Amino acid sequence: MVGLAAICWTLWKSRNVVCFEKKRVNSPTELVCSALAFIFFWAGLQKADDREQLETGAAALKDATVHFHHEGSAPGDAGVVLIQ
Repeated sequence: MVGLAAICWTLWKSRNVVCFEKKRVNSPTELVCSALAFIFFWAGLQKADDREQLETGAAALKDATVHFHHEGSAPGDAGVVLIQ
């Protein structure tokens, strides 16, 4: 449920940036990294077992995201990395 909430919250915040601030989203990787930042932050608010599962899942998604962004990005484009 936390992962879904993070994705929904990220999409909502990104929508607001695009609609009201007239900015654009640089890449899908930026959205995924933003959602991962929420998941890592919100994991600290969960019980120990749930926290561990969230952190493990988020770390796996982070690794996959960084891997695919690196391959598909233009030279010199580091992307926006919001996760540690």
